Amino acid sequence: MTETMHDRMVARTRQLLKETLLLMMEETGFSDVTVRDLTLKANVNRGTFYLHYRDKYDLIEQMEDELLVGLQKNMNSLNYQEMLECSKLNIPYSPLVEVFQYLKANGRILKSLLGTKGDPAFSHKLKLSLNNGIFEVLNDRIHDPSIPNAYVSAFATSALLGIIEYWLNNEMRQTPEEIALIYLKIKFYHLQ
Repeated sequence: MTETMHDRMVARTRQLLKETLLLMMEETGFSDVTVRDLTLKANVNRGTFYLHYRDKYDLIEQMEDELLVGLQKNMNSLNYQEMLECSKLNIPYSPLVEVFQYLKANGRILKSLLGTKGDPAFSHKLKLSLNNGIFEVLNDRIHDPSIPNAYVSAFATSALLGIIEYWLNNEMRQTPEEIALIYLKIKFYHLQ
């Protein structure tokens, strides 16, 4: 019983530190955050911070890794052929809707990490995560030996990231279903 209570306290402290870092990133930017300021704002002892993280870079890296692991889990269920079929029928593809639901649920942190006050390296990490999703399959669909697979993946990844960033920066006005359908229409426009 004590271990369970301890685990909950650890989880609460870690969540508090993450939320406080996110707030400070929105206010001043990650580069201006110090562990001292972070712990003061979170009302957490610096020693407690160091029980959980080496420094602010470790904290943000763990936040990013958690986010990307969750995204990858959602991306793993995507199927190129099923996406194409849904596009032809003009209906949202459920696994892609789930990806956008996950992105929406994590929209605040994504927007902060990708923004000018966030982590400049995160965009590259996100592209790698997206590329390891459905875009490896896309390479098999293009039968032009003059186009190296790496360029196909780079194009597809950048296109999806562009849609995600635009959606996030415009207050995610479209529902996950709507944005998934928009993405499908753009992705398979040449086949319609």
